[in-house]
This record gives sequence, structure tokens and C-alpha cells, in this order.
Amino acid sequence: MPSLQILRAATTILIAITITGRTVLSEVPVSPFLPKIGTVEHRQEHWMIIFTTQAVQEDPEVSWSEAYKRILMPHLLPPKNKSFDIHTDSRTRTGWFFVSLFKGDRDLRADLRELSAPFAEKISSYSRVYSSVAENFKASPTSPWLATSLKTNWKREIKKPSLLSAAPEMEQPIPTSTLPVAYHDVNAGLQLGNGTENLKRRRKKKKRANLVKVRKNLKAPREMQVISRPPSIKTDLQSLPQVGDYYFYSTGGSRQVIYVVDSGADTLHPQLANARIQDWIFPGTFPIDEKSDNLEYHGTKVLSKIVGKGIGTAPDAEIVMVASRDGRGIGTNGHFLYTFLEIRRHIETYNSHKNCIINISSTWPNVTEYAKRFFLLFMNWAKRKNVILVMAAGNEKPGTPITGYPAAILNEKKYEEQYWKRFVVVGGFDMSGKRNLVQQSAPYVKVSAPSWQILAAAPFADPYVGYGVAYHPPTKSGLRKTSGTSYSTPTVSGMIATWISAGVFTIDNVVEGMYELAYNRTLDGPKVLYNGIKPSQWPKGAKAT
Repeated sequence: MPSLQILRAATTILIAITITGRTVLSEVPVSPFLPKIGTVEHRQEHWMIIFTTQAVQEDPEVSWSEAYKRILMPHLLPPKNKSFDIHTDSRTRTGWFFVSLFKGDRDLRADLRELSAPFAEKISSYSRVYSSVAENFKASPTSPWLATSLKTNWKREIKKPSLLSAAPEMEQPIPTSTLPVAYHDVNAGLQLGNGTENLKRRRKKKKRANLVKVRKNLKAPREMQVISRPPSIKTDLQSLPQVGDYYFYSTGGSRQVIYVVDSGADTLHPQLANARIQDWIFPGTFPIDEKSDNLEYHGTKVLSKIVGKGIGTAPDAEIVMVASRDGRGIGTNGHFLYTFLEIRRHIETYNSHKNCIINISSTWPNVTEYAKRFFLLFMNWAKRKNVILVMAAGNEKPGTPITGYPAAILNEKKYEEQYWKRFVVVGGFDMSGKRNLVQQSAPYVKVSAPSWQILAAAPFADPYVGYGVAYHPPTKSGLRKTSGTSYSTPTVSGMIATWISAGVFTIDNVVEGMYELAYNRTLDGPKVLYNGIKPSQWPKGAKAT
């Protein structure tokens, strides 16, 4: 009598029936229940199979993939039609198969060797991204199974609001382009971006920019006061009040899109209640990957520094949340690569007519050479488009080399010279202006923002203490002090969006303009973000405090 071994999955039960020494896999439908213990994720291998450039150039449609898939079919995890994914890009002549296989299949290696002969000119290399997911949780074996997650077939808008899914049957309107626009008077002395435009056109743009109002927040935290403090007003940063004046452009980043690559975000948090979430992207490398947020909600804090009430620099920007890790919270080389593929696809599909800022408040260590080369292809594309990438430098001591990607790309001088107008690496400092949290010695870290003991939206439960255990004490508005360049980075991303929406800069010169405006708050400190609003622009009756 054949022996049965049941492996639970989200939508299937795999039954391994041993008959005459050979394993047969079949699928049995079950009720839509998400068991977390003993799931098939414990017994899977994920592989990235890379095409040769010549193969993609000759056959962008990869017509030979069906023959390749037939050989792999016995080894694919159910549902098999979702465990074999193809991606090609004829423009960059790159291509991949992403496959999910049953771990421990003895026949797999033999079949891969069999594949190497007929497809020798098609396949460049194989890369196993990871095998058993359970191996990554030895320190805390219970934590991944208690996390809530979406069913794979759920519509994303069921869990999170989306500007794109709000009216799916209606064609998306194309708003008036924000490009090109002129500068506000405060930046007239910079003489940036005027180019060969005729005088009449420049005057019209300048008039439109001057209509943008400057507003005042009387209850802004110190880190917000710092970025609107003009160099003409000399102030000891440590003497700034805990709550004080912050001057800002009323446009608030409207009609600009910020892609927040992070763990996810709790949009029910009071600080994010008014966030304009355009869409959610879960760039799972593998088709059966779950669509889930991360319990830490690092992204909640990051997003609050963009759209938070009184603590964000672009409260009216449109947000696209992008999962920086896969459904089990693992950041792999495959996920790194797929993240930027999905961002590019999303921009070209939905936001090709808008300015897009990509905020990354994390780094990928030990990125493969192949992933590095792909990222350079992405930057070449971004350079020609309406895209700026804003990246955290990291939290190491001064002088420590930047090794996390994508920021480390700029360690090579030729890439810094090539991409500096579209690739910003952000440093951090504390209120004294002296403490460098990051590697300020890197020549390409040309702007910093407050990143030490600053207010950000805090999740209301601490995953490291226990599930459902509340932070004590959160403020009434859900704020908590936090530190790191994870939070100086979105401050800069939001400011870029606001400048463009206010007509102060364009997508092509906003980085240069930001570097020109940034200034040292102390003699030995880094150049710190300044929004460029002069006292002459403040609301009538406003005075420096």
C-alpha cells in the first residue's frame, strides 16, 4: 500500500505517493485556509535561469521556452502553471526564467545536465536564489508563521486603498504636465535650468511659480524647523524649541509620484490617514510567493516622513508602495533584480507622464555582479526618463566605505559622473550638526537631513516583544522618536517632489538645485537640506524665533 505524506499549502495539498520507488505529485483542492505551520514553503527551491544576450536578441519572444518548460515540468511545485515565469527585455537584451521546484528532487540535477546540451547557446547560467525558507528563521522559528498575509489570489485593493484601482473601468486622466516650469524668486540667483528658453516663456513660468503660497506650521518638530531655516538666520540648532515654526510650499508634492521601496506600511495609522496611495507592488520573484507586509512596518515610519501630518515634506504626493522583500521577509538577489523590473514596468504603464522619485531606505549587501549590471541598465533607462532615485547612505561610522547597493554603484567615479543628476545618496546628522551617522567621507554624499532622534509614525505593536504588544507610550498622534538615514532619505525624496510641484525646479535640475541650496549648519558639519524659502516669502507677520 503506498505511503502518504501530506504537505499543506495555501490552496493545495501535495500528496506524495511512493509507487515502485518513484514519487508522483498530485493536487487536491482544499478550503481557502492559510496554514502557516508545515506549508510547502519549507520544501521549495527557487532558481533563476539566465539567458544569453544572443538568445534574447535572436528570439525576444523566447519561443524555445515551451520545450524547456516541458523538461522541467515534473519538478515544478504545484500549481505548476504558476511556478514557471518568464521575463525578457529585448531593449536591454536580458532574460530570465524564475522557477519554483520541489526541494530534494533527486532527478532534478540529472535533468538540468540534460538541458545543458540542446540549450547550451540559450542559457547563460543557473542561480539558486534560496532553498528551504525555514532555514532563514532558526533564531526565531515561530515568527514567520504568525504573520498575517494576503491570499495569493486576493485583489490587492481589498487590503490597501489604491488610486489606480478606485475606478478600474475609467481611463486614467493625464494631468497637465509639471514640465517644464520655472523657479521661484528665492532661487533666481542660482540661474539653473534656464537654458535657451525665450524670455517670454520664462516670464510666464516665473509668474506661475510665484502664485505658489508659502504656509506656516506653528507646531513642527525640530527636524522640520531645521530644513526651513534660512542661512541668513544664525541659530544654535540645540536651542531650537521642541515645537516651532516650519515654512513650506503649499503644493506639497502634488502630481508627483514617489515609489517607496520598503517593508510595507500601515495605512490605517493616524499619520498616514490622508496618504494618497496610488498602488501597491509586490515584486515576488516567484509566482507562488505570498503578497505580505512585514511586521516590523519599517515602511510606516519611512512613509510618514513623506506624507505624515506635520512631519512629512510632501503630504500631497502620490505614493506607490513597493515590497523590498519577498513574502517570507527575505531579500535575495532575485528580488533585488525583480523589484526594479516591476518599478520600471509600473512607471511605463501608469506614470510615464509624471515625475517619479524612487525612495530606497535600505540597502542590499553582497549583490551579484549580474544584479549590479542589471541595475546599471535600469539607471541608463531612468536617466532618459522622468525618474530620480534617492538612496540611504547607511548608518555606519564616518569614514566607513559604502558597500550596500544600489548606493555603492557610485563608488566608481565614472558612474558618479554619469548618474549624479538622477541618483541621490542621503546622509544624516543630529541636532548638534556635528554627529555624522553615516559615511560622510564619500564624495557623492552631498546632502544630509536630520536622522537622529526624530519623530516618525510608530507601529502600535512591537514584533520583537510579542505579537499584539503595544508600544508604551506612543503619542496621541502615533509618533515615536527614531534614528537612521532610513528617515533622512524620505525627507529628501519628499522635498524633491515638493520643489517640482511648486515650480521651483524641474526634474532635470532639481538635484543640482538641492545641492546648491544645502548648507552647513555648523562649521564642521555636513551640508544639510534647506527648502530654499527666504524670510521675504514667509506669510505676513511671520518672524524668526
